[in-house]
Amino acid sequence: MAIAHVTTGIDTWSADRSNTVVDNTVDVGTGSDRTIICIVAQITTSSTEGVVDGVTYNSVSLTDRGNTNIAMGSRNGRISIWTLDNPSSGSNTLSVDYGTVAQAADWIAWVVVTGANNGFGGTSATNGTSDNSDSSITSTATDSLIIIGAAWQGGDLDPHSPNNSEVERQDTATGTNSNDDITAWVAELTGTNGSQTIGATSGGSDDWVQVAVEIMAAGGAPPAIASLRLLRGVGR
Repeated sequence: MAIAHVTTGIDTWSADRSNTVVDNTVDVGTGSDRTIICIVAQITTSSTEGVVDGVTYNSVSLTDRGNTNIAMGSRNGRISIWTLDNPSSGSNTLSVDYGTVAQAADWIAWVVVTGANNGFGGTSATNGTSDNSDSSITSTATDSLIIIGAAWQGGDLDPHSPNNSEVERQDTATGTNSNDDITAWVAELTGTNGSQTIGATSGGSDDWVQVAVEIMAAGGAPPAIASLRLLRGVGR
């Protein structure tokens, strides 16, 4: 079964959060072959502040699949990506626990896919200073789906442009909003079972952080007839 996109959402904030736990209601639909991915990006006043203590969906913990941070002037840019196979059906609370209040700006994005619930493959966590976030990830299947999240400092950048045929799901850069001091770019790309380049070009050169995780497709059951033929051949 091919992996299919169900929904994507985002919660953006351009000032200090007043609470350390941020909740959003996310509807993952129904079915046991679903996976939820959560990406959290922040600008904080130091490299130790705002580190995500945990992410839960309906009180079940997601797993941190990769994170990175980079100095952004006198502040710090941070991003992490979290996943959960077979989340509870329907609408439930996606909760991000910062431990301390996130500073300056942040965004929380979520992606729900179906045809998955079969584990995870390659990961990537990179950072840099440029208008191009191209990075490498090694995928492990041709029917997998790579989920990518990236953030640049500077909310007044022009929209991002995918570099490698990625399907864009979120792009908060508008070229006009200088209040949001961190842009959000979320995209997906089909796996190739090999080394792949992932990333986007922003509207300006600045500090950036990027993470990605490979979502594996749901496996099919072996054919019953083939299994019977194999057993008959064993005793001969």
